[in-house]
Amino acid sequence: MSAIFENTLKLRGFLGSDAEVPSSDGITNDAFAVLTLCIESGTWKKAANEWLPSTAWYRIICPGPFFCGYTRGMKQGDY
Repeated sequence: MSAIFENTLKLRGFLGSDAEVPSSDGITNDAFAVLTLCIESGTWKKAANEWLPSTAWYRIICPGPFFCGYTRGMKQGDY
């Protein structure tokens, strides 16, 4: 029944900085990893025949020890 109210969001972009993950001995059930995601997009301005770029930044919090281990090797620029 709970699947009826489930929301999903997919963000695709590049990491703006290395993943912020606690050290191996600091990972507990309450641990979390933080990712800084950069998504570049833009619009085409027909009248001026030019591309107007825009960049959006998102901070993503990944809760739990599983995500801490999964995101440990993520570096700036990774997709």
